Amino acid sequence: MSLEIVENSRTYKSGGRVVPSVTTILSALKLTWWPDDPAALARGTAVHQACRFLDENDLDQKSLDPMVLPYVDAWAKCKRELKVKIMAIEQPVVDWTLGYGGTPDRKLKINGELFVADLKTGEIADSVALQTVAYGALVANGKPVGRIGIQLKPDGSYSTRQFPASEWYRDYRAFLGAMSLYQWMKWRNGK
Repeated sequence: MSLEIVENSRTYKSGGRVVPSVTTILSALKLTWWPDDPAALARGTAVHQACRFLDENDLDQKSLDPMVLPYVDAWAKCKRELKVKIMAIEQPVVDWTLGYGGTPDRKLKINGELFVADLKTGEIADSVALQTVAYGALVANGKPVGRIGIQLKPDGSYSTRQFPASEWYRDYRAFLGAMSLYQWMKWRNGK
């Protein structure tokens, strides 16, 4: 069966079955947010796309908007300094049993350890712990993996926020609770 990502609804579909994305669940419960500023959304989208092209060795730097270039430089610097080995780029994954899906920005190795990484052009909020644990469970079949948020900054620098392995199960239980509450709300509202 093929997996279809339904962009406008941020859901995943296969064989008539539809499940929500990690960000849909967290956003519905106000545990994460999307910027109201269309320019910030467009910048984030452009940065993610440019970083993907960079990772796929398909980036035409001359075509980049000058505003996007420092963020891409920050990602290149981060990869160099942390000696990142990319394992997967924005590869959708779904757990049909639990009923959710997600598209982690990167599955990568740092010093030989497996991580899921979320790239941000803004602050790395606390909710990224829930986002990355949900992605991590998808890519590692429920087993703990490293989790990291990477903030790419407009001055070409970056910062990271690694979520401790000791907090994996607590964060995963919190995400599963959020998912259960999301499903209850959908049922309650008749959707």
